[in-house]
Amino acid sequence: MIRLSAAVLAALPLWVAPGFAQDTGAFFTLVNTYAFVDAPREGERHLLRARRSFTVVDFTVDAEDVVWYWVVQPERRVKISGTGWVALDPHEINQLNGQPVLVFPEVIEEGMRPMAGREVPAADLVLANVTQPSGSVPEITWQKVTYETEVPGRVWVRSTTGIYRPFRSAQIVADVHAEMVTRSVDNDRQRRLLSGVVRVGDSPQEVTWALGDPTQREESTAEELNIMVWHYPGLQVRFENSVVKQIN
Repeated sequence: MIRLSAAVLAALPLWVAPGFAQDTGAFFTLVNTYAFVDAPREGERHLLRARRSFTVVDFTVDAEDVVWYWVVQPERRVKISGTGWVALDPHEINQLNGQPVLVFPEVIEEGMRPMAGREVPAADLVLANVTQPSGSVPEITWQKVTYETEVPGRVWVRSTTGIYRPFRSAQIVADVHAEMVTRSVDNDRQRRLLSGVVRVGDSPQEVTWALGDPTQREESTAEELNIMVWHYPGLQVRFENSVVKQIN
Protein backbone atom coordinates (compact mmCIF):
# COMPACT_ATOMS: atom_id res chain seq x y z
CA MET A 1 0.00 0.00 0.00
CA ILE A 2 1.33 3.45 -0.95
CA ARG A 3 1.39 5.86 1.99
CA LEU A 4 0.31 9.50 1.79
CA SER A 5 -1.07 11.91 4.32
CA ALA A 6 -4.85 12.19 4.67
CA ALA A 7 -4.82 15.68 3.18
CA VAL A 8 -2.96 14.52 0.09
CA LEU A 9 -5.28 11.56 -0.35
CA ALA A 10 -8.23 13.95 -0.36
CA ALA A 11 -6.67 16.18 -3.02
CA LEU A 12 -4.82 13.55 -5.06
CA PRO A 13 -7.46 13.08 -7.80
CA LEU A 14 -7.00 16.72 -8.71
CA TRP A 15 -3.24 16.53 -8.98
CA VAL A 16 -1.63 13.20 -9.61
CA ALA A 17 -1.72 10.20 -11.89
CA PRO A 18 0.69 7.83 -10.13
CA GLY A 19 1.05 5.54 -13.11
CA PHE A 20 4.60 4.45 -12.33
CA ALA A 21 3.40 1.81 -9.92
CA GLN A 22 0.22 0.70 -11.67
CA ASP A 23 -0.02 -2.68 -13.41
CA THR A 24 -1.77 -3.12 -16.76
CA GLY A 25 -1.96 -6.90 -16.87
CA ALA A 26 0.02 -10.11 -17.07
CA PHE A 27 2.20 -11.75 -19.73
CA PHE A 28 2.60 -15.54 -19.77
CA THR A 29 5.56 -16.85 -21.76
CA LEU A 30 4.91 -19.83 -24.01
CA VAL A 31 8.54 -20.37 -25.08
CA ASN A 32 12.01 -19.52 -23.84
CA THR A 33 12.75 -16.04 -25.15
CA TYR A 34 15.21 -13.20 -24.79
CA ALA A 35 14.01 -9.88 -23.42
CA PHE A 36 15.85 -6.57 -23.67
CA VAL A 37 16.72 -4.11 -20.90
CA ASP A 38 16.93 -0.72 -22.61
CA ALA A 39 14.24 -0.92 -25.31
CA PRO A 40 12.88 -3.44 -27.82
CA ARG A 41 15.92 -5.14 -29.41
CA GLU A 42 18.26 -2.79 -27.53
CA GLY A 43 20.59 -3.27 -24.59
CA GLU A 44 21.49 -6.25 -22.45
CA ARG A 45 19.52 -9.44 -23.07
CA HIS A 46 17.93 -11.59 -20.37
CA LEU A 47 16.45 -15.05 -20.85
CA LEU A 48 12.82 -15.47 -19.81
CA ARG A 49 11.87 -19.09 -19.33
CA ALA A 50 8.71 -20.60 -20.81
CA ARG A 51 5.54 -20.95 -18.75
CA ARG A 52 6.23 -18.04 -16.44
CA SER A 53 3.93 -15.14 -15.64
CA PHE A 54 5.15 -11.53 -15.46
CA THR A 55 3.49 -8.26 -14.48
CA VAL A 56 3.09 -5.88 -17.42
CA VAL A 57 3.55 -2.17 -16.71
CA ASP A 58 3.66 -0.71 -20.24
CA PHE A 59 3.81 -1.60 -23.93
CA THR A 60 5.01 -0.14 -27.22
CA VAL A 61 4.86 -0.91 -30.94
CA ASP A 62 8.12 -0.95 -32.93
CA ALA A 63 8.76 0.12 -36.53
CA GLU A 64 7.79 -3.36 -37.75
CA ASP A 65 4.40 -3.15 -35.99
CA VAL A 66 5.46 -5.72 -33.39
CA VAL A 67 3.98 -5.17 -29.93
CA TRP A 68 6.45 -5.31 -27.03
CA TYR A 69 5.52 -5.51 -23.35
CA TRP A 70 7.54 -3.94 -20.55
CA VAL A 71 7.44 -6.54 -17.78
CA VAL A 72 8.75 -6.79 -14.25
CA GLN A 73 11.54 -9.34 -13.76
CA PRO A 74 11.42 -9.90 -9.97
CA GLU A 75 14.60 -11.97 -9.62
CA ARG A 76 16.75 -9.21 -11.16
CA ARG A 77 17.37 -6.28 -8.82
CA VAL A 78 18.40 -2.82 -10.01
CA LYS A 79 19.82 -0.07 -7.81
CA ILE A 80 18.31 3.38 -8.22
CA SER A 81 18.97 6.66 -6.43
CA GLY A 82 17.62 10.18 -6.58
CA THR A 83 15.96 13.06 -4.80
CA GLY A 84 12.34 14.09 -4.51
CA TRP A 85 9.54 15.28 -2.29
CA VAL A 86 7.11 13.45 0.00
CA ALA A 87 3.89 14.70 1.58
CA LEU A 88 4.56 13.11 4.97
CA ASP A 89 5.88 14.45 8.25
CA PRO A 90 9.19 13.00 9.51
CA HIS A 91 7.49 11.05 12.31
CA GLU A 92 5.10 9.50 9.77
CA ILE A 93 8.02 8.33 7.64
CA ASN A 94 9.75 6.82 10.69
CA GLN A 95 6.64 4.87 11.61
CA LEU A 96 6.32 3.22 8.20
CA ASN A 97 9.49 1.07 8.33
CA GLY A 98 9.73 -0.71 4.97
CA GLN A 99 6.33 0.25 3.60
CA PRO A 100 6.32 2.08 0.23
CA VAL A 101 6.00 5.85 0.02
CA LEU A 102 5.32 7.89 -3.12
CA VAL A 103 8.21 10.21 -3.90
CA PHE A 104 7.54 12.96 -6.44
CA PRO A 105 10.17 14.76 -8.54
CA GLU A 106 8.81 18.14 -7.45
CA VAL A 107 6.33 19.65 -5.04
CA ILE A 108 2.78 19.19 -6.32
CA GLU A 109 0.26 21.99 -6.23
CA GLU A 110 -3.35 22.07 -7.35
CA GLY A 111 -3.74 22.80 -11.06
CA MET A 112 -0.37 21.32 -12.06
CA ARG A 113 -0.06 18.75 -14.81
CA PRO A 114 -0.49 15.08 -13.81
CA MET A 115 2.72 13.74 -12.34
CA ALA A 116 3.80 10.19 -11.56
CA GLY A 117 5.35 9.28 -8.22
CA ARG A 118 7.92 6.56 -7.59
CA GLU A 119 7.42 3.98 -4.87
CA VAL A 120 10.34 3.87 -2.43
CA PRO A 121 10.45 1.93 0.86
CA ALA A 122 10.26 4.35 3.78
CA ALA A 123 13.39 2.78 5.29
CA ASP A 124 15.40 3.90 2.23
CA LEU A 125 14.42 7.57 2.51
CA VAL A 126 16.80 10.13 4.03
CA LEU A 127 15.45 13.53 4.99
CA ALA A 128 17.36 16.39 3.40
CA ASN A 129 16.18 18.83 6.10
CA VAL A 130 14.52 20.99 3.45
CA THR A 131 10.80 21.68 3.67
CA GLN A 132 8.25 23.57 1.61
CA PRO A 133 4.71 24.38 2.79
CA SER A 134 2.00 23.54 0.32
CA GLY A 135 0.44 26.56 -1.32
CA SER A 136 -2.88 24.82 -1.93
CA VAL A 137 -3.31 22.51 1.09
CA PRO A 138 -2.31 24.28 4.32
CA GLU A 139 -2.12 20.99 6.26
CA ILE A 140 0.79 19.74 4.13
CA THR A 141 4.46 20.50 4.51
CA TRP A 142 6.51 18.80 1.82
CA GLN A 143 9.77 17.13 2.87
CA LYS A 144 12.70 16.86 0.51
CA VAL A 145 14.32 13.43 0.58
CA THR A 146 17.15 11.49 -1.01
CA TYR A 147 16.98 7.77 -1.58
CA GLU A 148 18.98 4.77 -2.71
CA THR A 149 17.09 1.54 -3.07
CA GLU A 150 16.69 -1.63 -5.11
CA VAL A 151 13.75 -2.32 -7.38
CA PRO A 152 12.83 -5.29 -9.58
CA GLY A 153 14.30 -5.06 -13.05
CA ARG A 154 12.16 -4.47 -16.10
CA VAL A 155 12.66 -5.85 -19.59
CA TRP A 156 10.98 -5.64 -22.99
CA VAL A 157 9.53 -8.88 -24.37
CA ARG A 158 7.89 -9.57 -27.74
CA SER A 159 4.15 -10.17 -27.70
CA THR A 160 4.49 -13.11 -30.09
CA THR A 161 6.31 -15.20 -27.47
CA GLY A 162 3.39 -15.48 -25.04
CA ILE A 163 -0.10 -14.53 -23.94
CA TYR A 164 -1.13 -11.08 -22.68
CA ARG A 165 -4.05 -10.83 -20.27
CA PRO A 166 -5.09 -7.24 -19.53
CA PHE A 167 -6.40 -6.46 -16.04
CA ARG A 168 -5.35 -9.86 -14.64
CA SER A 169 -2.54 -10.18 -12.13
CA ALA A 170 0.55 -12.25 -12.90
CA GLN A 171 -0.10 -14.30 -9.77
CA ILE A 172 -3.63 -15.24 -10.85
CA VAL A 173 -2.42 -16.30 -14.30
CA ALA A 174 0.40 -18.35 -12.72
CA ASP A 175 -2.04 -20.01 -10.30
CA VAL A 176 -4.47 -20.88 -13.10
CA HIS A 177 -1.68 -22.44 -15.16
CA ALA A 178 -0.41 -24.45 -12.18
CA GLU A 179 -3.89 -25.78 -11.44
CA MET A 180 -4.45 -26.82 -15.05
CA VAL A 181 -1.11 -28.64 -15.08
CA THR A 182 -1.98 -30.58 -11.91
CA ARG A 183 -5.28 -31.62 -13.56
CA SER A 184 -3.49 -32.78 -16.75
CA VAL A 185 -5.20 -30.28 -19.05
CA ASP A 186 -3.67 -30.63 -22.54
CA ASN A 187 -1.41 -27.87 -23.85
CA ASP A 188 -3.77 -26.57 -26.55
CA ARG A 189 -6.61 -26.19 -24.06
CA GLN A 190 -4.25 -24.54 -21.57
CA ARG A 191 -3.27 -21.92 -24.13
CA ARG A 192 -6.87 -21.25 -25.11
CA LEU A 193 -8.08 -20.84 -21.54
CA LEU A 194 -5.06 -18.77 -20.49
CA SER A 195 -5.93 -16.50 -23.44
CA GLY A 196 -9.45 -16.04 -22.02
CA VAL A 197 -11.24 -17.90 -24.82
CA VAL A 198 -14.41 -19.78 -23.85
CA ARG A 199 -16.19 -22.23 -26.16
CA VAL A 200 -19.45 -24.13 -26.25
CA GLY A 201 -18.94 -27.40 -24.38
CA ASP A 202 -16.68 -25.96 -21.68
CA SER A 203 -17.29 -26.73 -18.02
CA PRO A 204 -17.79 -24.15 -15.25
CA GLN A 205 -14.23 -24.85 -14.08
CA GLU A 206 -12.83 -24.13 -17.53
CA VAL A 207 -14.81 -20.89 -17.76
CA THR A 208 -13.48 -19.86 -14.35
CA TRP A 209 -9.93 -20.59 -15.46
CA ALA A 210 -10.46 -18.50 -18.60
CA LEU A 211 -12.46 -15.57 -17.25
CA GLY A 212 -12.28 -15.70 -13.46
CA ASP A 213 -15.28 -15.46 -11.17
CA PRO A 214 -18.40 -13.85 -12.70
CA THR A 215 -19.73 -10.54 -11.44
CA GLN A 216 -23.22 -12.07 -11.19
CA ARG A 217 -24.72 -15.58 -11.30
CA GLU A 218 -28.28 -16.62 -12.16
CA GLU A 219 -29.63 -20.14 -11.77
CA SER A 220 -32.96 -21.74 -12.67
CA THR A 221 -34.51 -25.07 -13.64
CA ALA A 222 -36.65 -25.68 -16.72
CA GLU A 223 -37.72 -28.98 -18.28
CA GLU A 224 -35.20 -31.01 -16.32
CA LEU A 225 -32.43 -28.61 -17.29
CA ASN A 226 -30.31 -26.82 -14.73
CA ILE A 227 -29.62 -23.42 -16.30
CA MET A 228 -26.91 -21.08 -15.11
CA VAL A 229 -26.04 -17.69 -16.56
CA TRP A 230 -22.73 -16.13 -15.57
CA HIS A 231 -22.28 -12.42 -16.18
CA TYR A 232 -18.94 -10.81 -17.00
CA PRO A 233 -18.27 -7.25 -18.22
CA GLY A 234 -19.57 -7.25 -21.79
CA LEU A 235 -20.15 -11.02 -21.82
CA GLN A 236 -22.69 -13.63 -20.68
CA VAL A 237 -22.08 -17.38 -20.52
CA ARG A 238 -25.10 -19.72 -20.41
CA PHE A 239 -24.72 -23.26 -19.04
CA GLU A 240 -27.15 -26.13 -19.36
CA ASN A 241 -26.47 -28.99 -16.97
CA SER A 242 -23.01 -27.58 -16.27
CA VAL A 243 -21.98 -27.35 -19.94
CA VAL A 244 -21.57 -24.09 -21.87
CA LYS A 245 -24.36 -23.81 -24.43
CA GLN A 246 -24.30 -20.14 -25.40
CA ILE A 247 -21.87 -17.23 -25.21
CA ASN A 248 -23.20 -13.71 -25.77
